[in-house]
Amino acid sequence: MAPSKIIVHPCHEHPLQVVCFRKYPMDDHIWDEREDIRKCHGCLLLLQGETYGYCCRQGCEYGLHEKCATLIEHPQVHHPLHPQHPLNLHFDIIPNHKTKFQCSFCRKTKESDFYYHCSSCDFYLDIVCLTGFMSYPKLLSKYEICHSPHVQCEGVYFPLRRNHRLSPYIGKTNHYCHGCGLENTKDTPIFKCTACSFCLHVQCSQVPDETQHHHFHPQHKLILNLNHNPSGVELRCYGCRNRIRDSFFLQCSDSSACPDFILDLECFFLKPNMIPNRHHHPLVHFEHIYHNDVICLVCNTPCKEDSFRCVPCNYNIHPQCIPLPSIVDYDDHIHPLTLTPSFIAKDGHYYCDICETSRDPDHGVYLCKECSFVAHFLCALGNDNQFMFEASSSQNLEDGSNISQGEIKGREDNSDSVKSNMFGQLRREIEKLEKVVEGIIHNKRHGIQLTEKLKELDERRANTERILRQVKQNFSDY
Repeated sequence: MAPSKIIVHPCHEHPLQVVCFRKYPMDDHIWDEREDIRKCHGCLLLLQGETYGYCCRQGCEYGLHEKCATLIEHPQVHHPLHPQHPLNLHFDIIPNHKTKFQCSFCRKTKESDFYYHCSSCDFYLDIVCLTGFMSYPKLLSKYEICHSPHVQCEGVYFPLRRNHRLSPYIGKTNHYCHGCGLENTKDTPIFKCTACSFCLHVQCSQVPDETQHHHFHPQHKLILNLNHNPSGVELRCYGCRNRIRDSFFLQCSDSSACPDFILDLECFFLKPNMIPNRHHHPLVHFEHIYHNDVICLVCNTPCKEDSFRCVPCNYNIHPQCIPLPSIVDYDDHIHPLTLTPSFIAKDGHYYCDICETSRDPDHGVYLCKECSFVAHFLCALGNDNQFMFEASSSQNLEDGSNISQGEIKGREDNSDSVKSNMFGQLRREIEKLEKVVEGIIHNKRHGIQLTEKLKELDERRANTERILRQVKQNFSDY
């Protein structure tokens, strides 16, 4: 797929236009035939030979490879050359300003706009070595690690364990990560065993044997389990409720008190990122929950996609339910209506008293505690959409945030934060839709069946349209 024809990059003050460096021009992109091809300001290599690159439209001597231009989409990476800490992308936004540094891997001194850096260890990694470290096989032995769970899991005889070391690797592999069970992509640096097919994502290689005070299970210590399941019973992650097959997981050290508490590695790495107004703990965002037993505390329906959880308390909520006020006043009813997760009428009739259509008795409603007047959420809220102004319902947590619970509760309602919450949900859904489209294009090119991807496309499109309708309805009066 061809890159965008024109981009705006934070490292250069002018727009950059795509340049096709091929023997013959492709499509309607610019064909660059100059002999003295400029260097990429990211990796410092020649732009010549790449399929696509970017050059300044205003004639400045500024150019980027396509891969270097898209590095801003990866501001932080986990790399096998420095597995103990993530590396952060640094780029200079001051025109004609380059940083001089020594790459901690190849030891060459560079002067570039781009590099990755760990401030805790003062570790520098240039853009070439970021993915090109396999070109230095003699240097890689220094970065090999002995992963004790691997040799224990494989039952390797002690004298042979030195041959089963994990080495930094990038490239095609037919094996999934043995830690989390997810796919290894050819462009992602990982650890791979020098003697067998065992491989791990960098983050997965750093999971400790024991973890104290994990926010999903602070009361007990968690023990790393190497997929040892002698009973053969079905194992499900306590966080996302996905089945665990052929991958590592963490389980509670007190099996008698918490026999069912198990975490897969994906959930182990999740961090709290939102503070609600109805709960005293921060919540964690889950893109997908794989079982129907996680129920929203507001509407009493399953949380399946794009939901927030406090796992220790089993507090679960949909993002669209977060702004709903606990009590509302409806113009045509004398008493206030209270948010209620479900209501079963004594007469067995289940209708909304406002729109007079049927309702599900197991779903959330607004209920009058004085006379059992009951209404759908949207019917009770009416055209004014009062819930849009209860903005203290959520607060995103940025890295390093020191916002206290008292400060959150003490803030006034602000509709802007609710808008941000809804548009954030829409943005995430569009990103998921884009991934599905990319998957369809990939399958089409490689002759892979499209049935499942097309079905997923319909589901994502329906979700996106649902959110758009909600946005239009909620902001139509602004």
